[in-house]
Amino acid sequence: MVSQRERYLVFLLGASRGYGRSLAIQLAKALKAQIEEKKKKDDDSEDSRCMSTHVEGNEEEKKEKKKVLRLVLVGRDEKGMKETGEAACKAFGSEASYSVHRLDLSRVDDIFERNVDDLFTSSENFAQYDTIFLIHNSGWVQPACYLHRASSEDIRRSIDLNLTSFSILNARFLTHLTSLQRRREQEEEAHQPREEKDGETASSSSLQGAFAVRIIQISSLAAVEPFPSLPLYCTVKAGRDMQMRVIGEESTKSEDFLAKVDLKTLNWAPGQMVTDMQREVQQCEDPTIREAASNSALNVDLDDSAKALWQLVLQDTYVSGSHIDVHDVLKKTVS
Repeated sequence: MVSQRERYLVFLLGASRGYGRSLAIQLAKALKAQIEEKKKKDDDSEDSRCMSTHVEGNEEEKKEKKKVLRLVLVGRDEKGMKETGEAACKAFGSEASYSVHRLDLSRVDDIFERNVDDLFTSSENFAQYDTIFLIHNSGWVQPACYLHRASSEDIRRSIDLNLTSFSILNARFLTHLTSLQRRREQEEEAHQPREEKDGETASSSSLQGAFAVRIIQISSLAAVEPFPSLPLYCTVKAGRDMQMRVIGEESTKSEDFLAKVDLKTLNWAPGQMVTDMQREVQQCEDPTIREAASNSALNVDLDDSAKALWQLVLQDTYVSGSHIDVHDVLKKTVS
């Protein structure tokens, strides 16, 4: 369960402004509230034992295992990402930290792949954390015209930025997780008493130390409904949704170390929001889509959408690979 974890590592792509910033800040607030609630319950439990020596020992244990949030912000706007990091750390407190990594998702080449590997292998020590989030918030809505008017260059750029780079990031991330789980299992086996190695205890030990991994794709209604004059955006969003479903299935059927990781995926449709992307859609070719994008009554507040996402994720009851719309969560909250 994600809600029972204590140390969080978050990779957030598209973090410099708008919804990405709201995601970072609202996650910090949600985790802080969760940790404080858990600490209060732990303190109440210790008080009920009325054993001062036991309390002192527990306090020492708390000092050694500080709850922590580490944000790894990825994008092109370094200044904007730093502002996001500062705001999120302020919301969480002194036990939060962040780093920024510049990565152009529209330029998929050998350098891009090396930068992705560096992001996952050099930037952070995964082994320090028991929960890891990979959040795909970046995207490009162009070309915002009927398909027969789209240029080959725009088609290629849309697929590279929205789908090719997305796939490479997921593949390299999962490869790194597999290596990490393999090392963990080898270390546990090396420290295990000889008499346990052939028994049932040994076979389940690696699962006891498994970490939670949640891959979250910021999806769209365009992934499941055709939007005229957004042909490539609909196509890539549908493809991303399916890839999340496939990863969820592979994590349960894989015969390698990935099957021993607590991994779930989620396609999250955040609703229509006031962002740079919405302003681009308001200028698209189709009049019906332009009108809907300009209807402020359909808008969802950025923070409300981000809060709803983290409420869903931290409850952790959704089915892996699901496509869930913000309005479904908000309806449940109201009712």
